[in-house]
Amino acid sequence: MKPVSKNLTLFLTLLLTAQMTACGTSETAQDTAETAETTAVTETAAETVDDGKVYDDLGDITFDGQDFHMWLAYEELTGYNMEEQTGEVFDDAVFDRNLAVEERLDVKLIFTASEHDFGGGGYAKGCEDIKNYVLSNDTTYDVYQQVQHSGIPGLIAEGYFVDWKTVPNVNLTKPYWHLNAIEEINFGSRIYMLTGFYENSIMSSQSCVYFNKNILTNAQVAFPYDAVLDGTWTYDKFMEIIHGTAQDLNGDGKMELKNDLYGYVGRLWNSPYAMFISMGGDMLAKGEGNVPVDVINTERNIDIVDRILALENPAEGTCIISDTQEMIRMFHDSETATIHGELRYSYENFRDMDDDFGFVPPPKFDEKQEGYHSWIRHSAPLSYIPITNTDLAFTGAVLEILAMESFNRVTPAYFDTVLTAKIARDTQSEAMIPVILECASFYDHVLTTPDIVTCFDQKKGLATEYAKYQTSVATLLEELTEIYS
Repeated sequence: MKPVSKNLTLFLTLLLTAQMTACGTSETAQDTAETAETTAVTETAAETVDDGKVYDDLGDITFDGQDFHMWLAYEELTGYNMEEQTGEVFDDAVFDRNLAVEERLDVKLIFTASEHDFGGGGYAKGCEDIKNYVLSNDTTYDVYQQVQHSGIPGLIAEGYFVDWKTVPNVNLTKPYWHLNAIEEINFGSRIYMLTGFYENSIMSSQSCVYFNKNILTNAQVAFPYDAVLDGTWTYDKFMEIIHGTAQDLNGDGKMELKNDLYGYVGRLWNSPYAMFISMGGDMLAKGEGNVPVDVINTERNIDIVDRILALENPAEGTCIISDTQEMIRMFHDSETATIHGELRYSYENFRDMDDDFGFVPPPKFDEKQEGYHSWIRHSAPLSYIPITNTDLAFTGAVLEILAMESFNRVTPAYFDTVLTAKIARDTQSEAMIPVILECASFYDHVLTTPDIVTCFDQKKGLATEYAKYQTSVATLLEELTEIYS
C-alpha cells in the first residue's frame, strides 16, 4: 500500500481525537467502571496515529472455519465482496482485508446483497425481509447491514435486535467504530444502531455543498474555501453566493428552471436534513441517563427551519425539487451554481463535467457556532444484530477484526484512491475532505412527526407543525425511554 497522504494523516488524527473524546464522555460506550481501560486505549491510539493504524485487543482467537454471514441492504454497497485481486488499490485493499480477517480468525466471510433496489421502496422491502427472517427464527445471517430509516426504528421498538453492549469481543472505545452513532442516534443504556469502518458509504454519503467555479468566477463571487478555514462559512454567506450567481438568462423578467441560471437547487428528501444538521438543529437531545428529551420547539430550531424554507424562492433563483437525478443533471450541465450533494456525487456523477467545480462542508448557522456538521445520508447502512443470532461471541470477534482491518487497510485506500483522487479536482477541495469527514453527523429518524421535510413540503413553520404533534411526541419519548432503559 502506498504511503499515507498528508490529508489522510490529518483526518485520522482528527478522527482518533474525536472518537477518543466520545469514549471518555459517553456512558453508553463503556460503563464508568472501565475508565482506566478507556484511558489506556486512548494512550495506545495516540501512539499509533503516526502510521494511521489502530489495533484490537483480542489476541489469539479462532473459530475452526465457521461461516460468517452479513446481509447487505442493496447491491450497490461497495467494499465487501472481492474474490480476487484486480490491481486497483481499493479493490486489492478489500481483498487483503477479507483475507486477513479469514486467516486471523479461521472463518469464511460471506456477504449477500438483497435483491431490492436502491431507494425508498427497496429499503422498506428490506426491512420486511429482516422482520420475516427474525419471526421465522431464520439464523442464516449474523448481522444485517441496513439503512437508518424506513422500518428500522419500528423493528428496534419491537425488539428485533441485540444491544451492542451485550456482544462479547467488541471494544466500543476503538476508533474503527463510528462512535458518533452512539452519541447521536442511541439513547439510554443500550446501543442498537452502529457500524464500523467496513461500511465505506458512511464516508462517501456525507453531505457537502458543490459549487461551479466558472459560474462563481464569472459573477465575481469568491470561492468559499477560505471562509471554511477561518470559520466564517455561514448560512448568510451561502445565501450571498446564491443571490450573487442567479441570472435571468433570457431576460423575460422571471426565473424559471431550464431557462435561467439558478443560484441553488436542492433535493427534497436530502437538502432539508443536510441544512438542519449543518446549522446545529436537533429534534431530540439527551437528558439525565441519556433519556430522549424533546427539544423540537426551540427558537434555534424554528429559525433554522425558516432559513431552510427560504431556499424555496424560485423568484430569487433558489429552489428545492423532488427529483435527485434532475438536481444532479442541472449541476452537471451548469444550470445551477450550487447544490447540496454527497461526496460520492463527484466520482459517480461529475467526473465528465466540463466546468470546474469545488465542494465544501454545509454552512454553519452563524460564526458563533462551534464547528461544522456534515449529515450522513440516512440510506448509508448501519449494522443490526438480530435476536436470532446464536453466537454473539463469534459475531463480535468477526465484526471487531473486520472493522479494525478496514480502518487500517481499506480506509487509507478509499481515502486516497476514491475520495481524493476521484473526487477532488484541486488541492483546495482535497483539503476539504478531512474537514467534511471529521464533522460527520447522524440524524435520528425515530421521530417522523413533526419532520422538517414535511414542514418544507407543506410550507409551514416548525412551531405550527409541532403544535399538531406535541402529544404524540410525548408518547413516543415515553416509549423510547422504555425501549432503551
